[in-house]
Amino acid sequence: MGEHQRFHIRGIGLDPTRLCTTDPWIALDDGTNGSQVDELLRLSNGDLVLAGQFDTAGSTPCGNVARWTANGYVAMGALPEGHVNAAIEFEGDIYLGGSFNGGTTDLLKWNDGTWEESAVFSSKYAEVTALHAHNGALYAAGTRSGFAGNDNSVMRLSGTTWVQMGQELNGPIHALESFDGTLVAGGAFTDVFLSSGNTIAHVARLNNNTWEQLGDGLNGTVHDLLVSDGTLYAAGDLLNEVSTYFGLARISGDIPTWEPLLPNVASYFSSPLDGLIHINALLEHEGQMFLGGDFYVSSFMTIGAHVAVFNGTADAVEPYAAFSGPVYDLELIGSDRLVACGMISGLGNIATTDLSTGIGVLDALDLGVFPNPTTDHVTIQLPEAIRTTAPIRITRCDGPYGTGTR
Repeated sequence: MGEHQRFHIRGIGLDPTRLCTTDPWIALDDGTNGSQVDELLRLSNGDLVLAGQFDTAGSTPCGNVARWTANGYVAMGALPEGHVNAAIEFEGDIYLGGSFNGGTTDLLKWNDGTWEESAVFSSKYAEVTALHAHNGALYAAGTRSGFAGNDNSVMRLSGTTWVQMGQELNGPIHALESFDGTLVAGGAFTDVFLSSGNTIAHVARLNNNTWEQLGDGLNGTVHDLLVSDGTLYAAGDLLNEVSTYFGLARISGDIPTWEPLLPNVASYFSSPLDGLIHINALLEHEGQMFLGGDFYVSSFMTIGAHVAVFNGTADAVEPYAAFSGPVYDLELIGSDRLVACGMISGLGNIATTDLSTGIGVLDALDLGVFPNPTTDHVTIQLPEAIRTTAPIRITRCDGPYGTGTR
């Protein structure tokens, strides 16, 4: 270690062996000017596509979609009227899925500076809810709406034709993922179309062109799926005023049941408006799972909102932001810059923080601490590797903590 930096913290009976730092969130290149950013897509070259409701990104005029590059934002034409639910880069092409022009189209493809429109779920009101590449093919989940109601299914692109995979399900499909060699779907469904049963509880895998429940199912709507190190993670409903749900769970290929990761969810998650809260997006970074959604979360005396981090073991969740509104998606720029989008007022609805500057939560650190023991204040000498402007938090086991910056 090099020379130490010194600062003072006021407190009572502080335990200086537990320290956490988080780099501040800032708008990504001044953000956007609209009401929300709904979807993020990291491209193979490191650029970032963002779609939502805005007509300026940074200082660049645009039509609800833009491309962020290392040199700032670039316009990508104008989207048709509607909303975006999903985005994917497939075989060098950029696709956006949602519902457009009153439900007459549901898929957009970026081609020579314009958005080509088509309908995967052609009906009275067509909507794509998820996009995914599996075994070299493009898949879309979505909904057909007609006079008799809605049916929800998954389609695979074969040449220029979309082919249905498996049976129709009785609720929306929000996420697709590849796991253990099969295609997996997560959503609000509980069984096949027109059934009120519970034999395909919110998560299913495609087996011989038939959807079947994966493991023992989950007890709430799934909003995102992510595979990390051979393990499948599912995120979704957390709780409402009367019930609690799985929130976050994982399953491995050789284990037939889902492992609940938030068994005491009501102890640290709460609702901004006393309604149903849920996780919308997952992102893994160096062994930590970042969660974006519509929730309040607390850890010890720290309270945050809409972004949290799960540290690998049951109930090991900490706040990672204190945003004003929900987060709809998470992505990475480079290897260490986390990006969140949603309804994040004050930060242009798209915010970023540098994960490489945090030193995490440590059980031991080479700190100079005096006086020790202390009653009402403490002086701490930090290693040179920790920036002088880094905020720190010191937590004592019985409650209050102090914060300080040199």
